[in-house]
Amino acid sequence: MKNILEYKEYLTKIEFSATDGVLFGKIEGITDLITFESDSACRIEGEFHNAVDDYLAFCKEVGKEPDKLYKGSFNVRINQELHKRLAVQSIKNGDSLNQSVEKAIKMYLNGPSIKYIEVKESCDTTLPSAFYLQTEKMWNNKATASTFSSSSKVISIARKKNMEEM
Repeated sequence: MKNILEYKEYLTKIEFSATDGVLFGKIEGITDLITFESDSACRIEGEFHNAVDDYLAFCKEVGKEPDKLYKGSFNVRINQELHKRLAVQSIKNGDSLNQSVEKAIKMYLNGPSIKYIEVKESCDTTLPSAFYLQTEKMWNNKATASTFSSSSKVISIARKKNMEEM
């Protein structure tokens, strides 16, 4: 089922009103409110196209610049402590807050790009078998990153979402 439509770089999500017995949508991502509806699934996409075309024609007629989708800036409201932690980490990484947010969004959309296991040892002792069992449980639970320490060893484990891709 496809309920997201795109036309001339405008997007809509088609929904159904059981009360009214119609399919409907609005152009997403713009401040102007442009809606459309149809009682036919066969005609709903055409109604969306007509709404976009009418909007663009109206803007031209009145000398208004049509709203642009996704200009590359938006406001994000988050918990103060999370904001502080992100700002501190950004400074440590030599990034701006915007660069850090962009990296996080890319990772969210594309998945983490880490495909390796890094082991840092500070001594030659071996880890107890309980560590390996705990690590296996962590991987089976699809954790994305954890740090364990045993004796004087620190093991950093990072993995991609799907271990099968390694």
